[in-house]
Amino acid sequence: MSDDLDSITTARLGRSGTILSEISADGPADVAGLEVGDVVVSIDDSPISSATSLVVALRSREVGDSVTISYIRDGAQRVTTTILGNRP
Repeated sequence: MSDDLDSITTARLGRSGTILSEISADGPADVAGLEVGDVVVSIDDSPISSATSLVVALRSREVGDSVTISYIRDGAQRVTTTILGNRP
C-alpha cells in the first residue's frame, strides 16, 4: 500500500514519488529491504508519480520478473532490486 506525496513534500524532495505505508512481511518489498515511509521514485527507470503509477508499473510485469526500485529514505536516494511474487 502507498500514499501519494503532497505538494510540499514533492517540492522538498525535488521529485515526485509515492510513500510506502505498508510492507507485507517476507513479500518482495520486505525482501528488497524497503521500509514503511520510503518514497518510491522509479521502477526500472520508469518514474513513479503516484500510488496509481506504482500499481500500473508493477502490474505490467510478470511474477518472477526482477525489478530495480529507486527510492528515498532519510533524504538519500537508494536503489534495490527484488523478484516479483504473486499478489495476495
